[in-house]
This record gives sequence, C-alpha cells and structure tokens, in this order.
Amino acid sequence: MQPIDIVICDDDYDASYIVNLDDKIDEIVTSTANLTITFHTSENNANTNTGAITNTTAYNANTQTIYTRVESNITTCFALVVFEIIVNTQPVFTTITNFRHCETDGDQTADFIFNEKDAEILNGQPGKQVLYFETAQDAIDRTATSIIDKNAIYQNTDNPQRIYTRVENITDHDCFDTSSFLIEVGLIPEYTPPSNFTVCDDIANDGKETFNFSEKIAEMSASSTENLTITFYTSFNDAENEENSLPLEYENIENPQRIFARIDNGTYCHGISEFDLIIIQVPNVSPTGPLQKCDTDTDGFINFDLTAVEIDVLGVRQDDIAITYHPSFNDAEAHTNIINNPSNYTNTSNPQTAYIKITSTISNCYVAVPIELIVDVPPSINTVSIFETCDNVDKTYNLSDTIDLLIDDVTNIAVTFYSNLTDAQNAQNPSNDAYIYATNNDTIYVRAENTNSHCYSTSSFNLQVNSSPITNTLTDLQTCDDDYDEIQLFNLEVQTAIVLGSQNPSDFTVSYFELEEEAMDNDNEITDLNYYAFNGQTFYIRIENKNTLCYSITSFNTIVERKPVVEIEDQTICLESLPLIVSAHTGFSTDAYSWSTGATTSEIEITEIGTYSVTVTSDFGCPTSATFNVIESEQATIEFTEQVDFSDPNNITVTISGIGDYFYILDNGPAQESNFFNNVTLGPHTITVLDANGCASATKEIVIIDTPLFMTPNNDGYNDTWHITGVNQLTGTIVYIFDRYGKLLKTLSHTSPGWDGSYRGQKMPASDYWFLAEVIQDGKKFELKGNFTLKR
Repeated sequence: MQPIDIVICDDDYDASYIVNLDDKIDEIVTSTANLTITFHTSENNANTNTGAITNTTAYNANTQTIYTRVESNITTCFALVVFEIIVNTQPVFTTITNFRHCETDGDQTADFIFNEKDAEILNGQPGKQVLYFETAQDAIDRTATSIIDKNAIYQNTDNPQRIYTRVENITDHDCFDTSSFLIEVGLIPEYTPPSNFTVCDDIANDGKETFNFSEKIAEMSASSTENLTITFYTSFNDAENEENSLPLEYENIENPQRIFARIDNGTYCHGISEFDLIIIQVPNVSPTGPLQKCDTDTDGFINFDLTAVEIDVLGVRQDDIAITYHPSFNDAEAHTNIINNPSNYTNTSNPQTAYIKITSTISNCYVAVPIELIVDVPPSINTVSIFETCDNVDKTYNLSDTIDLLIDDVTNIAVTFYSNLTDAQNAQNPSNDAYIYATNNDTIYVRAENTNSHCYSTSSFNLQVNSSPITNTLTDLQTCDDDYDEIQLFNLEVQTAIVLGSQNPSDFTVSYFELEEEAMDNDNEITDLNYYAFNGQTFYIRIENKNTLCYSITSFNTIVERKPVVEIEDQTICLESLPLIVSAHTGFSTDAYSWSTGATTSEIEITEIGTYSVTVTSDFGCPTSATFNVIESEQATIEFTEQVDFSDPNNITVTISGIGDYFYILDNGPAQESNFFNNVTLGPHTITVLDANGCASATKEIVIIDTPLFMTPNNDGYNDTWHITGVNQLTGTIVYIFDRYGKLLKTLSHTSPGWDGSYRGQKMPASDYWFLAEVIQDGKKFELKGNFTLKR
C-alpha cells in the first residue's frame, strides 16, 4: 500500500525533525509476518539492501525521499515503497518597511498593489507564499473571503492604514506566521517650477560661470506655504536617490547644462524639477596692461588717455557694441559715473583701477575690463653731502657702499654713478663701482631709476679721501729661551713708539692683535701687552686715526732664541776601560764650549775622579751650564764554586770580589741587590753580576740537579722512567740501581733515558730501591746515595 507523505512544521528553524519511520509500516503492509522491512535514503541502496537507516524510531530527517524495502523471508523477493518527508520551517520576519505612495489632489488615498512587497517580506525564504489581510484575526483564520487580491489595485481606507500579512509554507498552509506594516499616502511638495538660469559670460568667454543656486531656491519657494528643502543634481537618478548633490556655488561643466532640482517638504514625498544653465557670450575682448606715467610734481596725480587701451582690448573693430569708461567696477556694473572725456582723465587715487565697459547692443551682455592707472613717483635720494673714505694704495673707492645711506629701500631701484650731471640725466658714461678718485674731494653724481617705471631722480655728493696713518718699519722682538718651551715673556708695547715714528701719539689709537682679520675688524684686541709669546708668533698692530678712523696695519714676529740643551749626568771611570770620554755636543756647529778644564771642544777625556763643569753658548748668546761628578768602579769577579747539594728547595749564594756596587741576576730575571737566590728550578742557569756604575758585567753558567722520590712505569707518559734530573749536564756521571737485597739491577750513564722498572725483561715489583751516583762536576767527582719508590 502507498503511505501518505510526512509533512512537518519545524519550530526551531533548522529544517530537520525527528520522525518514527516504523509508524509508516502499518500503512505499507497489513502484516509483517515473514517480512523484513528496511528504510533507505536512495533507490540504489534500497535495491541492493545497503546503507539501511539504523535508527528508524528516531530518525533525524530533513526534506527528502524515503525508499522502503519490503522483502519476503521465504522467497527473498522484495518490493519498493516510496514516500516523502517534507520538513517546512516557520517563516522568519524582518522589519517590514512602510508602503508609501504620494498624491497631488489632497484626498489622502492612493492605489497600492501588494505583490510589490512579496520579495521584501519573504527576504529570500524558499517554498513560502505571502497573503495580505485587513485585520490580524483574518490573517490567522485565513478565510477565502478575507484574503486581499495582492495582484489587484487596493485603495487605502485610512491614512495611515495597517495591513496584516501571513507567510505560509506552500506544502503546509498551517505552517505559518503573521506580521504587519503600514500603508501611507503623502502629498507631493508645492513649488514654483524654475525658469532657466541665464547669465552673461565673463571676459574669458569660455562658457564657464559660477551659478548661485540660492537664487533658484528663492524662486521655487516663493509661492509655497511649506518649508521646502531644495537640492540640485546633474542627473535625474542622482536627484531621485539623493546622491552627489551639488554645492550652491556651482560652476557649469557644459553650456547649456541641464540641472535637476529635488524638492522635499519634510515628508517621504518629494518632487523633481529641471532647468537649464545658459551662458551668453559677451563681446570678445583681451586684458590690457597698466597705464603708467612718471609724476612731474610728486603729488601722485597726472592726466591719462584711457582710450589708448581700446586697441589692446578690442583688437579689431567690432560691430554692435557700445563703449563707456567708468572710474570703478561698481560704476561699470551700475552703468553710472560715465567718464565723459576719457582721453584726458586725471586719476583720483594712486594707484587707481578704472574700467572700460563694452556692451553688446544685441544681447545687452557686457564685459568690464580693468585699466590699472599708476602714477610712478621718482625714487627718493637722501641728502648726503659728503662721504668720507680712507686713502689706499689702489686709489679706489667702492661707490656701492653709499647706496644704503642714499636710498632707504632699493627694491626695484637701479643706482648708477656719473662724473657729471648731464651724463646722470641721460644715463650715459656711468662710472665703475670701483671708482678711481683723482683728488681727495671728487664730486660724484647719482641716478636712482625705478626698474619697472623707469622714473628716475638725480643727486650728488663729494667723496672726501682721508690719509691713512704711516706705519714705520718694525724689527722682530728677540730673547733667549729659559726653559726649552720656546715661549717667553715679551713687552709688546716697546713697538708702539717705533711704529708711530714722528706721528703725534695723541692723534692715534695703537692696538695689538694675534690675527690679521682681528686687526682689520678691530676685534679681540690684546689688552695685556706683557705677553707670553711663542717662537715665530706674528703680531699685528693697528694704527687708527681718532678723527677720520682711517687705519693702517703692520706686523712683527717674536723670536725665542734656542737655549742649548746640555744634560751630563754623574760619570763613572771603569778601571778596565780608561780614559772616560764625556761629550756636551748639542748638534749645532755654531755653539761654543767652555769646560772647567779649560778645554773648548765639544767633548773631553777624563782620567781622574772629581767634579767638572761645562758652559755651552749659542751663536745668539744664549748659555747653558752643567756640572757633574766622576767616580771610579770596576768589573766584578765571581769567586764562588757552585756545589750540587740536592737541597729541597734549591738555593744559590753568589760570592764575588771588586770595588764597585753590584746587582745580581739569575737567568733573565730582575736585577737584585742580594746575592742569594732561593727556590731555584732544576737544570742549567746563568748568573750575571752587573756593576751599578756601568762597568762591565760578569757571568757564570751553573747546573741544578735533583733525584726523583718515586716512579710509576705504567706507560701513561708521566714518571715512566727514573734518572737523576739534570744529569745530562754532568758528563761522565754514572748511576747504579739496587734492590733491597743489594742486587745490581741497572747501570745508567749521564745520557741514558732512565730505568724503566724491569730486570732482564721482567717487571720489578712495587717496592723501595736504592741508587749510588758517581757524580762528576767541573772535573770533580763525588758520590751521592739514596732511595726511591717504585709504584704500580
């Protein structure tokens, strides 16, 4: 039998539901005897009896087809029974916007077709339909007579009016939910349709102008009783969507150009109107340059011929135009105060902007071109009768140095100089800035010309040339050094009287400086003329006339003469190397020597002890003296004979003879006054005895030997053999090794590597062993006995 489909209204919006598939068995078969019934999600699985649904009493289903396999346990034949599970979800509502219409007759009714709201209400939910009702109860009851035909025109009965909507599943009308929205009827704003916005172009005639839309707002709102908000756009769509609104001050982008105005009255209804921006061409003109004239009486006023600009402004003759002149822009705009005699017009201010107005007699559009009237006043030259300068070797004066005093503001002013007034007036034969004066009182003429207007004025001044002070020849200041630093104290002031010579000291200021630049700038003067100067230092003297301030500069050097360097320490006469040579040579062949012995050479021979002196004098006469003592000494004789005593630690005492004071050195160690050395290591050593007074030294070679206390012949590289340490330095020495019973085990020569602890190839046991050493040192022979331990 064919079971009915399972239709479910899901209440948790997940589109799945738990169903008991076994409840459908009674609808499929009348008896389950000898039958096996399974449920599958695909026809193939049902045919092959694979993938059967295991939890048939609580199957989590969604909208799907179920395939039931009914198989006979006797014949294994089977049949398929198919039914549907339809899981409907309850509708989900978002906020439904109000349904609005606008009208113009004021009756507050409008035509609505509700199917226009379907897409918004469903919001993409599949398998559902929308119904509309006038009451909430009608939406719940869903009677056929209460359903509004959503495809037909519906007129509101109230304003606003609430409409109720029911969203239900197409396969299950009982799976539904309800909501509502308002339908509203608004009134389109009242306004005056705008006229085209027509203006005259400006002098550029480029079809571009700035329009003030505030004028259109006033025009469109004039007859309306509503509070209107009017905005402007370049397209209908922008106006409809309120996008890309234009500023109230707007420059067109084409001519003519259509503009769309959106009119709002504070409701959801609005109006859209349109008008054109139209720019009418004005007469073709060009701008003109300023009219400039030089003032003749410095009052800033002069007559101008305004008509001289017509050629520049109009270019060629134009028909259908009218030309007038006005003293200001406002007059040109209002067409007032027309200048009746423009060819002889006196300016009213300086500068002044007058206007030539060209009006089209056809369109009445005009353009006003400014005429800049400039009365150029000649540059002002300050009255300076005399410029003073100081005489110089080149007999030149830089005339540009006068400009700052002659002209207060040199902006756009060219200043030139001349030798006579005629050249200055005609701007010819100008003098060089580096002016060569002929006398000490030349007359110079000045021309100051404005580089823009070329108006000029002239003046003159006298160039008074004052003499510079005389600087008499100076010699360098010299003195002997006293401490070898080449710095000495000088009284610089001794040069003042010499440099002035016969000039009256009360008329001049004499100053001393370390640098020439400081002397020229009169900066950082040396105030203390008792000055520590170094050898070869240069000083600069500035002599300045107190009245004219003219100055001269000269210089001199300070010379610190060399003090001979004589350093002779106390000397020692070594008895083994007489005579003693003592030198005071300074390295300068011009130095003179005077010894206490009467000698005058740079060095002398001394054979006797005593006190001596020498004085060395440079060619400039700078002396240096030195006194020294001479004592006697001799080389030490080392008298001790070293002895190998095998002490631990090893010590050495050195015995010498001689008359000197001596120091003792072991190997390359430090010198010491003591003749005793302790903790001396094994092996060869060198004893050196130094004479404290520099006479020859004496040396002696010695050897320190020792006997090891144990040996460990285990081939680890440490103490594997036994021998007397340092024996290799004692040629002819022989060592005998015995066991505790006196049996001779090994005989070692002084070159032998040592005993390895074996006898005839057999390792000797760990025990104490004895040795007898017949030692030969410096040709002397003595015996040494002892014992040591063999460890294993």
